[in-house]
Amino acid sequence: MPVCKQLSVFLENRPGMLARACSILSDNDINIVALSIHDTVDHAVVRFLVDKTTKALLLIEHEGF
Repeated sequence: MPVCKQLSVFLENRPGMLARACSILSDNDINIVALSIHDTVDHAVVRFLVDKTTKALLLIEHEGF
């Protein structure tokens, strides 16, 4: 099994934040292979496995996540 890089993204725990992050990826032809979410009352850490890690990292950083 190949080793994959994981992106950990800090999100505010409010409606639409996960959808926004996923839309940014899908709008740029990045496929989400897997994800996990660890949430608390005010924030969440979302861990993404994607097919284009470097491109995804640049987009996520550019959008301020």
